[in-house]
Amino acid sequence: MPLRSDVVGESLRPLVLEVTPRRALAFAAGLGDVSAASLDDAAPGFVASPLLCVSLEWQSVIGGRNALLGLSDEEGRRGVHAGQDTRFLAPLPVGRKVRVEGRVVTVRRTPAGALSTSRIHVRDSRSGRLISTTLSTAIYRGVAVEGDDHSIEPPDPAVAPDAGEDWAETTIPLDRGFAHRYSECADIWNPIHTERSVALAAGLADIIVHGSALWALAGLAVTRGRGGGAAARLRRLTGRFTAMVPAGSPVTVRHGRSATEPAAAVFAVVGGNGQMAVTHGRAEFGDP
Repeated sequence: MPLRSDVVGESLRPLVLEVTPRRALAFAAGLGDVSAASLDDAAPGFVASPLLCVSLEWQSVIGGRNALLGLSDEEGRRGVHAGQDTRFLAPLPVGRKVRVEGRVVTVRRTPAGALSTSRIHVRDSRSGRLISTTLSTAIYRGVAVEGDDHSIEPPDPAVAPDAGEDWAETTIPLDRGFAHRYSECADIWNPIHTERSVALAAGLADIIVHGSALWALAGLAVTRGRGGGAAARLRRLTGRFTAMVPAGSPVTVRHGRSATEPAAAVFAVVGGNGQMAVTHGRAEFGDP
């Protein structure tokens, strides 16, 4: 079945989720972040990584995605994350509940398949305070679009590539089991990342690493290299997922200081085969 463009403006299923210590600790461990700040829930003022928002968002997206978009289960399994642009507005509190809500803002055709973008908010369920807001983009490989291309939210011009300077590299080895561990620890399961039979049916040569994992790994590397290692300083993290990283392939995060904004960094993620896996990468920092 084609993806219906008339779903633009429709709401995703809202959810209320608790940010438990287990959820926060597992997410960090799944990324290989074993720093004391990320794994010591007994420390005063312990908060979850801001990058955990991607796990919370997934629970809302996957809940009614196929029915909302008009996709069959098989078509839904062909979905791959194509971009993530998140702004972090407040700490993600451990032991509190958050409300995840959003709506579809874009549906359009691409050579690879149907593209869908959603705007997703994570709020403190008690106070209503906005914690993060995200533009999340997915492409459903080989799926057509029914109706005209449609968008109610223009692209943010700030995601355009920016010149960088003082470049450095961080290489991250990813073993064959990384995508399986990340799936379980982040609670982001799509069989295209873990079951080779599903990946082959989608036209891939092998299972691939999640785009959200590449985004988060880049966020960790850039924060350590450009943000003083303080996750609480991260205000925005954005990137487009332009090539797939097969399971078991290392990645290299190339990051530099923004040539135009002193509180920002630019980055790209390069796969082991030399392909640019994440482009248009940008991280912005502020006071903790």
